[in-house]
Amino acid sequence: MAKVSVCMAAYNGSKFIGQQIDSILPQLARDDELIVIDDCSTDNTAELVANYQDPRIKLIRHATNLGYVKTFQEALRLASGDYIFISDQDDVWLPGRVAAMCEELARVDVVATNLSVVGRDGGLRGPYGQTDWHLRASDSRHHFRNIIGIYAGNRPYYGSAMAIRREALDTILPFACYMNEQYDLWIAIYANLARSITHLDIRSVAHRYHVANDTPERPRFPLLLWTRTRLLLVTAQLYARILKNRRRNVNSL
Repeated sequence: MAKVSVCMAAYNGSKFIGQQIDSILPQLARDDELIVIDDCSTDNTAELVANYQDPRIKLIRHATNLGYVKTFQEALRLASGDYIFISDQDDVWLPGRVAAMCEELARVDVVATNLSVVGRDGGLRGPYGQTDWHLRASDSRHHFRNIIGIYAGNRPYYGSAMAIRREALDTILPFACYMNEQYDLWIAIYANLARSITHLDIRSVAHRYHVANDTPERPRFPLLLWTRTRLLLVTAQLYARILKNRRRNVNSL
């Protein structure tokens, strides 16, 4: 069986991180791993993680705060698994998440699922008034349409609801040097450019909104996050990386 690595960036997450870890560990096999990088928390987050004493948990502590994008990048580089899951510190994984996503990762580089909301029925509120904003499995192969949807801010690609094949990291990493948020759109653009993504209709994660959460309850208008020029740059960079890796693979044959 393929080995699973779970990558979690943690910062001052003591209130909810235990619930998240408790929802992850039952879905992992004996040889899987949960990498938790504590990004210089000022609370007892690291101590709570260390107290699990589970050999599958690998805890790394930062001496200085690097921010969650660089922390996730470090965790992805440390991952030794074939299939790599991204995890926020304050969500809850729903039963069957790992099994369903691993089945699809046998065929594609990236699997993206949907979110529910802790304490509320239904899904996310969308940026254009949607009451249930979600990815559709039927859109998995509409790659150009998905990229346009990312530009319009109307594709709910969330890193915490994604999983990645290890081979894809050769192209995805390193994240763009100017990126201080929205790394999940970087991954989604790659997967659609590479034509190697599956959307699952399932809600695999219950997302938690609270005052310390970096994710707003209603998505912000996309141009407030990235300009169109920035997204064009991201798309061009990823396409160049894909072509370079394909040429390298052909030359090695």
